[in-house]
Amino acid sequence: GNIRRFSTIATLYEQAVNNMISKLGRQKGNEWHVPIKQLLLNRALVYEVIHRFGFEEKQVDELYKLAASESGKFIISRRGDNRIIRHRHWFIIGAVKKLENAHFIIEEEDKVVEFSDGKLAIDQQAHAPATIPSSTNEAWVDGALIRFPLLLRRWKEGDYFYPLGMKKKKKIARFLIDRKLSKTEKENCWVVESNKKIIWVVGQRIDERFKITEKTKNVLRLQLAKG
Repeated sequence: GNIRRFSTIATLYEQAVNNMISKLGRQKGNEWHVPIKQLLLNRALVYEVIHRFGFEEKQVDELYKLAASESGKFIISRRGDNRIIRHRHWFIIGAVKKLENAHFIIEEEDKVVEFSDGKLAIDQQAHAPATIPSSTNEAWVDGALIRFPLLLRRWKEGDYFYPLGMKKKKKIARFLIDRKLSKTEKENCWVVESNKKIIWVVGQRIDERFKITEKTKNVLRLQLAKG
């Protein structure tokens, strides 16, 4: 009888923990966002949460240390497949992504390019719209200044552009920090370049040098549809 009673208790415990975890965090895509303060109130709960993602008991202390460090720092599970990132008041738990260094060439005749983060529609128009949509998922640039083929790629250290509205160049690394993006959002950032110049930080901002002016004769529109 005792063994059955213990397995019932274990099942109840498991259900209670599952229940607490689902109330505590929120699922965002493939990531799990957990408020640091609430999680750290209970050491046993910390273990239960991280254990599910392949972290070991010894790593509970690492998590407490992580809570005291700055945004963007992270720890990786012993198996190496999951990580917990500190992002302001949250722990973000998710798989360690193997980033592919993909480059996509966009030729003048291409209408749509599919890549790992979604798809990009390319559209050339004879004149600019009366008002340019303010959506960050669209880029309207001066077609006369664009040289094909374009290149769609992940941003890398050392990349810079002239953010719309600015006369000075800015490193993309700095720009993304100023936008307060999380570590994963930063890693998943793409750029479009023309003739080695970045014309658009995809989903964020176009480059000042390529914006539409009253002299613009033809327009290139790039539109992002998320995967």
